[in-house]
Amino acid sequence: MAKQEIKLQKRVISPKKANSDYNKDFKEVSQSPKPINDDIIIDTYKEVFYNTPKKGKLSHESIIERSSNFLYPERASIIEAKIETRQEKIKLLNKQLFKLSSPSVKEHPIYPDGTFLKINSPNTSGTNIQNPYIMQDGVKRYFADDYLYNIVRKAFGQKEQDFQTDIIHLSLQDAIQIPDGEEIKSSNDLNKKNITTIDRIEDIPSDTLEISCVGREQTDYVDKELGGTWFEKYSINLDEDCSLLVAETYYDDDGVTLLSRIKEIKIPSVGKDTEVNHVYTGANISVPMSTVPEFIEPAYLEYQNNWITKEPYGSLVFEDRDKIWGKFADGTYRKFPAIIKAVGRMYYKISDQSGNSMSKLLNGVGDDYLPDVPNHDGTTKSEFGTSMIYKDCFNKFGQSRSFCFGDLKQDAPLQRYLNNPSCNYYEKNADKTFNIAGYKIGSISGDVYGQPIFSDKSISSSYLVLLGVRYINFKVYGKTIFEGSVSLFKKIKNDSDNNYLKVEWNINSWFGSSIKGDRHFDYKNVNPNFIQYLGLKGKSLNDGKGFSYNPNNENGSNDGLTSYMKQWL
Repeated sequence: MAKQEIKLQKRVISPKKANSDYNKDFKEVSQSPKPINDDIIIDTYKEVFYNTPKKGKLSHESIIERSSNFLYPERASIIEAKIETRQEKIKLLNKQLFKLSSPSVKEHPIYPDGTFLKINSPNTSGTNIQNPYIMQDGVKRYFADDYLYNIVRKAFGQKEQDFQTDIIHLSLQDAIQIPDGEEIKSSNDLNKKNITTIDRIEDIPSDTLEISCVGREQTDYVDKELGGTWFEKYSINLDEDCSLLVAETYYDDDGVTLLSRIKEIKIPSVGKDTEVNHVYTGANISVPMSTVPEFIEPAYLEYQNNWITKEPYGSLVFEDRDKIWGKFADGTYRKFPAIIKAVGRMYYKISDQSGNSMSKLLNGVGDDYLPDVPNHDGTTKSEFGTSMIYKDCFNKFGQSRSFCFGDLKQDAPLQRYLNNPSCNYYEKNADKTFNIAGYKIGSISGDVYGQPIFSDKSISSSYLVLLGVRYINFKVYGKTIFEGSVSLFKKIKNDSDNNYLKVEWNINSWFGSSIKGDRHFDYKNVNPNFIQYLGLKGKSLNDGKGFSYNPNNENGSNDGLTSYMKQWL
């Protein structure tokens, strides 16, 4: 198609020319054929009165209303005020209606009201370290008790005592982003409205340990039994309480910044008046502790700055070789990193796979360091099958025992021999021969175990038991070599000289005038300084008379000296 040019033209008139060409003045006005006055208006009203409707926009009612407003303007103001009040009330009711018919405006955008939340601890796979939360009005509310949690679960038609299903598991970092509401501590808290937002101090994630205290350990260097080698002996003061420094983890007012601070916990000891056996540790105290090491580091810094020199934490502290609290030397954390310092012998309770509770050592000298204390009630036997004798008996924790077999106030050197289960004193009896002038002339047999023990410490350290007394009239080739009493003693110390012979004239030097005319040894006349041990209850003595320092009646005892027995010492 060939191109074609089209010319467009527009005619414009200037304002000056328009004013000159066109007349803009009004020359003609319509006029009523009749004059207008009051009479004509009244007559016109009468004509249209009955044609005017009673109600409506242009009605008698509207005329009356306009006239009334004109005549009484104050009444109109009152009505207008009432109208405005009614309109405001309508607005309020509409808001309430919207709130009731719509989801809560406070509801969390991600976790709706009624959602159960659980905060997981590291390496626990969602196990129940602490109780869950429930969302209400956009905040999470903590269940202070399992019972309350189960009430709400049941109301929602969910399985009780279930911490895995129908519950959202959050990390600590995510959980602290959700504001905390008032804790649910009672059934009344379940019905609360307008929940107050709080800054809840968090102890999460945490382990709750049941910790108990035996007492405070102490040590002495003592001479090892019979060997002369010095070693450490640990005992426990049962009246001294245990102390713990624990890192308490929480977040500050901004709800994000995790901090930790030192919390000192005193755990009462069992007390010296309590009968303590091997792992009886007294009442348990529940101690919540964080399991996230990086969150508790500020508490370690606080300890170094403020607590390291304070008693009892600054003094010597006995620690288990394989302690499970605090840090390793390289700065890594042990099993319970929230325990910064522990003082005293403490145990914590755990449950085995069967649910049975058992105690394990939390802090203190290792079990292998504590002496293996035998039973002191006479059931511990010597190599000869006789009951071993003890003095000042203590249990494994250093507590004095009420029953101590054979404790008749013997001295420490003698007890050292008696601590040896192969000591000659534990032999039931002995039969020994004796010689005079190189000739074997007789023998004496008698009891050993349970007999009185004699010694003249100013002459010899030997401890002796009298086997018996015999009158001997000994002649060789018609010549009298010896005529008189012979007493045979046995040393209780283990050596080659087990026979200790004394004749009449030497007996007098040891025991005074103890040989009577009836040629029997009279224990009653023995010098008290030479009596080192009164013997066990009810033993008939080897003098042939049956006399006993420790009689088999109310005057005798194997666990201490009676008033009757003290007269011989």
